[in-house]
Amino acid sequence: MLGSFFGLVGQVFKWTFIVILILVGGHLVHWRGESVSDHVKSTLGVVEGLKQPAMQLADKAGELGRDLKVGAANSGAEKISAEERARLRKVFHN
Repeated sequence: MLGSFFGLVGQVFKWTFIVILILVGGHLVHWRGESVSDHVKSTLGVVEGLKQPAMQLADKAGELGRDLKVGAANSGAEKISAEERARLRKVFHN
């Protein structure tokens, strides 16, 4: 029991150390005159700008779905009786 706890604590320290190395390395390593961290920030900024139209499209699709549900609920469509359904089957299958 105690060994698994220490194993878990060791894993947490190991992953924390790796994450810190990646973050520090991103600030120290320079590529094309900027740090890797700056390149990531600028790339994410471009992606955020592209995300807005996609979110607007998703909002419009959600509105359309709600309108369809409301329209179907308010359409006043009548239930077809079993007799009418049988008569229609005869008409369409002959």
